[in-house]
Amino acid sequence: MSNPFSWDYLTTPVSETAIWGPFSVAYLLVFATGLFLAIFFANDAPKRLKNQRLLLQTIQRATLIAIPVFSLGLLFFVFRILQISAWGLGMRVWLYIMAIIAGIMIIYFWYYIRTVYPKMAAADEAEKQKEAYIRRPAHGSGSPRPKPRKGGKKKKKGKKAEPSPAEE
Repeated sequence: MSNPFSWDYLTTPVSETAIWGPFSVAYLLVFATGLFLAIFFANDAPKRLKNQRLLLQTIQRATLIAIPVFSLGLLFFVFRILQISAWGLGMRVWLYIMAIIAGIMIIYFWYYIRTVYPKMAAADEAEKQKEAYIRRPAHGSGSPRPKPRKGGKKKKKGKKAEPSPAEE
């Protein structure tokens, strides 16, 4: 095997190179697994995370990026398997480029989860506490206060009130 990073190796026509090797099998496994997981999370997350709005939005953004990256990587691999040499789409250079893009995507997701997401989660939690405080009743018991009685005598049902001596 020659230098896997030389330009001649990367741009060799498909018909002159071996398709299957340890790197191509690893590439296929990583990209197929990545696509499967991205599609799974895109379809399953809305069902499971109805009450966790911020986590659901984060997963939807991630899958919106991951599905095209992994799909395009697999498409270039299919071009290579089928030995399609139109416009040079079967060259190894495309597989390397997609692997670099996938690596950058994974590094970005890791950075986002480690730094950006905790700040957004804390802000979201503070907003929820603020809303709960605003919606809380003014008195401390949490139950509504009983209404004061209106003055006057109660009339009993079924009996006619007798006139008072002053009314006669």
